[in-house]
Amino acid sequence: MEAEASMTYSFNNIPGESCPPRVSVILPVFSVEPYIGKCIESLQAQRMDELEFIFVDDCGTDGSMEAVEAWAARDNRVSILRNECNIGAGSSRNRGIAAAIGDYLSFRDPDDYVSPNYYAALYAAAMAGGGHDIAKGRRLKVDESGEAAGDQGQDLNERIRAELERGKPLFRSFTYENQSAIYRRVLLEDGCARYGSSRNAEDTTFLLRCCRQTDDIVLEEAAIYFYVQRKGSVVHGNYLERTNGEIDALHEKVDFLIKEGIDTAALQYLLAKHRPALRDSRSPSTRDSCRRTATFLSPSASQRSSRVSLVRWRPVKEDRSCRSSSTAAQPRPLVCALWESELYRYRGRCHLLLRHASC
Repeated sequence: MEAEASMTYSFNNIPGESCPPRVSVILPVFSVEPYIGKCIESLQAQRMDELEFIFVDDCGTDGSMEAVEAWAARDNRVSILRNECNIGAGSSRNRGIAAAIGDYLSFRDPDDYVSPNYYAALYAAAMAGGGHDIAKGRRLKVDESGEAAGDQGQDLNERIRAELERGKPLFRSFTYENQSAIYRRVLLEDGCARYGSSRNAEDTTFLLRCCRQTDDIVLEEAAIYFYVQRKGSVVHGNYLERTNGEIDALHEKVDFLIKEGIDTAALQYLLAKHRPALRDSRSPSTRDSCRRTATFLSPSASQRSSRVSLVRWRPVKEDRSCRSSSTAAQPRPLVCALWESELYRYRGRCHLLLRHASC
C-alpha cells in the first residue's frame, strides 16, 4: 500500500519546500453544522498535500464556520471568504473561482465527504497523457449514517463514456454530479464558465458553460465522492421551489446558448431535458424562456410563412381541437417538437401551448 501511494500520489514535491496548490477546493457554507465536521475530516485525510481550501461563508445561522475557523488557524492552506449577505451556493462558488490559484478547481458541498485518495487520484488521472481538461470520479449516494442509499440511479460515468463513444458532445451527458470532478482552471478564466444565479440547479448552468468548451474528460473510478442524502437540503426541499429554481436555471442556459449562437439541436436537447419542470413550474421565467427560444428558432420576418407563437397560460379543458390534421400535416418548427405534442398540462389547472400561427 505504501509503495502504491508513493507511486500514485507523489507530484515531484521537494522535501522541506512548500508547493503551490495543484487543486483548489471551493466550498460554500450555509447552516450545515451537523455535517461540516465530517466534511473537514475527509479533507484533512487527503493523501495529497498540494491543495488549497477556500470556504465561502454564506451567512448561515448556526455555528458551521467555527470548525472552519479553527482549522484555518492551524493550516495555511485554508482561506475564508465572507459574503455580506446570503447569495446562494452558485454565486458563492463564483467568488471562490475568482480567488483560486490551483491548476485545477474542485467544487464541494459542505455536507458531503470524499475518499482519502480522492484528490490525489483525480489529479493523477488529469495529468496522465499530457493532461486532461476534466477528471471525474464516482459519486456514491449515502444516508446520514454513511450507509449506501438504496437507489443509486443511473451510472453517470457509464453514460458519459457511452455518449462520447457515439460521438455526442460532452455537455449532453455530463449534466449533473459537478461535485465529483476537477476542472482545469483555464476553462474558467475568461469568466464564461460560472455557476448560475438560481437557487437550484445552478450547477447545471455551470456544466453547460464548461462542457461546451471541451470534450476532454477522463473518468477515474477510484476517486469516490460520498453524496449525503439528507432532509432539508436544497435538492430535497420543497418541490415547487426546486422546480421554479430549475426553470430559472433553464432561463440562464437558454440565454447562454442564444448568445453563443449555438446550433438549434443543442437548444432542442436542453429544453427537451427540462420538459417536466416546464410543465410543473409556476415561475414567470417559464414563459420568458419559451418566448425567447421561440424567437430564436423562428424564421426571420422576411421569410415568415408560419411561426412559433406562445399562447399564455389558460384554464385546462380537454380541448384537443387545436391538434387538427391540417396543423399536424405542416412541418413543425423545432421548438414544437420539444414537447412531442402541442398540449402540456400545468399543475392540473393550466397548460402551455406551443403551436403554429399563420401570419
